[in-house]
Amino acid sequence: MSAPSPGKRAGRRVAERPKRPERTPRDRGALVPVALLLVAALALALTRGSEPEDVLGGTEGALVDRAQLACPTSDLPDLTGAGVKATASAGLLATDDKGTELGDGGELGTGLPGDEPSRLDVGRGELVPLDDAAEGPYLDARGELAAGLFGFRTDRRSGASAASAVGACVAPRASWWFTGVGADLDHTSELVLTNLDPGPAVVDVNVYGPDGEVDTVGTRGITVAPGETTTVPLADIAPQSPELMVNVEASRGRVAVAASDRYAVGPAAPVGFAWVGDATRPSRRVRLAGVPATATSSTLVVGNPGDSEALVSVEVAGKNGSFTPTDLEDLSVAPGTVETLDLTDVLPAEEAVALRVHAQVPVLASMRAATRNDVTYADVATPLTGSAVAPVLTGARTTIQLTAGAEAGAVTVEGFDASGRSTGSDDVSVDATATATWRPARGTAYVVVRPTEGAVFGAAVYDEGAGLSTSTLEAVPVRVRLPEVVPGPR
Repeated sequence: MSAPSPGKRAGRRVAERPKRPERTPRDRGALVPVALLLVAALALALTRGSEPEDVLGGTEGALVDRAQLACPTSDLPDLTGAGVKATASAGLLATDDKGTELGDGGELGTGLPGDEPSRLDVGRGELVPLDDAAEGPYLDARGELAAGLFGFRTDRRSGASAASAVGACVAPRASWWFTGVGADLDHTSELVLTNLDPGPAVVDVNVYGPDGEVDTVGTRGITVAPGETTTVPLADIAPQSPELMVNVEASRGRVAVAASDRYAVGPAAPVGFAWVGDATRPSRRVRLAGVPATATSSTLVVGNPGDSEALVSVEVAGKNGSFTPTDLEDLSVAPGTVETLDLTDVLPAEEAVALRVHAQVPVLASMRAATRNDVTYADVATPLTGSAVAPVLTGARTTIQLTAGAEAGAVTVEGFDASGRSTGSDDVSVDATATATWRPARGTAYVVVRPTEGAVFGAAVYDEGAGLSTSTLEAVPVRVRLPEVVPGPR
């Protein structure tokens, strides 16, 4: 059998892509002190040998003055077929976390990878549509317009087999983890790797299944040329694998990675679709936000990329606080494998909840929530360190789910229409270890969540009939966050 090779999208030739302007010496020099602080903070964390609690440490520096985001794209037929409408949109926060108005100097453009960006006219607080949504456009901002930039893609199928998916436009980086993807008849996923940088990226794709690391072919040293998008169908490299964990690791350069997913609850059921959220690294404590209250089945997927057995316990955070299900045994995950745990009969009925997954060694996790028509994932979430944004789907019930840490927390939640006009705001208090909810007013296009007290994480959940989708709340980059370096014991 010939070795499968990742697919490359046609019509995006690197030779036709004009060179991007090089960074000035000032740009490179400005990164040096930040890099040194990051190295120092990492070294300190390694010497301590344990993970921190819910700490929002660090100080904010200068405004971000450079931003690139790649919006997700997919070749999966269920996301590209008839009856599915894809849209993409971009926006700019009007203010920083302290309410100071942000400037509009600089440049903001959009285009398809490999093409020079065309100017995108969007004012502070506005949300505008992007062309070629299904093809995965990118955003490129310099100067003041880079601060507070965000974008999303939505996919919706109407009718008796309604389904929806929401995926954030993401910045490139070197390491990506995905848990809950698959490669069999009823569950298929693919990775799409986009290189927005002027130099080539070289990546390895490592795949883990229930029996250990999968012996793949053609997934080491994949070169993604500048301006190129490369597709990796998991069915080509790990066939007949219903549950997988995947790591994309760049040995050179950076990539933006999207994981599209199709899933059916049975042979005769409609096929649902979703964008699977990512994690930056394994952790001994994984927070999963966005568990829909209307899901008919809930499956926890846990991956252990290490070389020691992981003993996993699950904590459920609901409206009245957190509890550990008494009739749920701890899950054992062997090194380099993936295991699942059915939570359908464990989670409170029709209640918004979050999960905390605990293990004595670093693990990855996600929770698949399904109805007869659709599927979505409660993905890894971290406590908010700044303003987060979630889109609102017209015609769907949008719910913002917020969960506090060991102590009570609070956020300010405000809705805006596409022109940037406020549609209403509230100060939301969240009891310790509990989950609270908030819903936007009619006419809202997007929601901004600003943390004001304590450690709070969350997600937006979209429910339209039998269709489900989620969007994890992540802080939008506005200012460079400098890590807090604390002297260790002498």
